[in-house]
Amino acid sequence: MDIFLEKDYNTLSAAAAKHLLSLARKKQSPLVCVASGDSPAGLYRELITQQNANETDSWNFVGLDEWQGMNASDEGSCQWHLHQQLFQPLKVDASRICFFDGRAASLEEECQRVDQFISDHGGIDIAVIGLGSNGHIGMNEPQRDPTLTAHIAELAPSTIQTAQKYFKKETTITGGLTLGIASILSAKHIFLIVSGSHKAAIIKQLMESEPTPALPVTWLKNHPNAYLYLDEAAASEWKTSSHA
Repeated sequence: MDIFLEKDYNTLSAAAAKHLLSLARKKQSPLVCVASGDSPAGLYRELITQQNANETDSWNFVGLDEWQGMNASDEGSCQWHLHQQLFQPLKVDASRICFFDGRAASLEEECQRVDQFISDHGGIDIAVIGLGSNGHIGMNEPQRDPTLTAHIAELAPSTIQTAQKYFKKETTITGGLTLGIASILSAKHIFLIVSGSHKAAIIKQLMESEPTPALPVTWLKNHPNAYLYLDEAAASEWKTSSHA
């Protein structure tokens, strides 16, 4: 895993977007996996700004995860946020977006549909993900099976509590749909975006741990093209301990 330490969130976002674009330009029609959340939002803003005219028109997108019982029509859902942050500004045609529908009649079939979309497009070229405070990536919580692809996810109480910030009023969240660790690790390139002092403790754990199911993000350490972009605030505890 390659580490890119930037001064602040804006610098981090600009550098990650530049790197991502340089990789995407090597393929005619890349499949990009995108996560919602606060951490990647700056990267998306920079991506919109830095891209050449219409160069993302050939990109395809797959969503990393979605809350069970929600889809793009639900304000605060993962897809709703990504439409605001990325898909609408880039004018991405709906045919080039595959996203979990948490309202689908069969969630198992929905997971199969997403897996099939990835397979049909030759696999994920670039994955953009964030990091939960308990080490989860996507909705892959600690101790979950790392061999899973798209699946129905049971969520930790801390994840459900943190999710409330994405909604205007208290919202009941019962579970999620997510690409599994195996799906993420199958990506040719992975961008892990982490910022803020509230992520400093989990970054320290990541840096000091071997790959373990107890800390799902550690599975990225053995990936040949995983890139950790973090700012000084997120790195503060790790930098302090590493120089003690």
